[in-house]
Amino acid sequence: MATEPPGSYPSAYASYAAIYYNKSTIHGWGEMFKEYEYTHRLEGYLVAYFEEHNCQPLLPLLAEYNATEILTHKEDCSYLIEECGLIKKARSGDACLLEIP
Repeated sequence: MATEPPGSYPSAYASYAAIYYNKSTIHGWGEMFKEYEYTHRLEGYLVAYFEEHNCQPLLPLLAEYNATEILTHKEDCSYLIEECGLIKKARSGDACLLEIP
């Protein structure tokens, strides 16, 4: 969700997580098969709330998408734990896996 590190490719992270950790993504693998409202809310509202550090609407929207975890990096890890109340499950280098309570 956050700004990716230079040279990173978000779909690669999703693929790696699916293959090696049996994790899925609310974004899905084929946007063309999703309803417009689904992708519009995901790419518009969800991303905006995340970037604004606005936990109040972010967490209910994640719940609507049935999200149970977030994979993110660097300072986003801290803000999601400290401000939004997410729980750290794992951390490796700059990346962290957080559980949505």
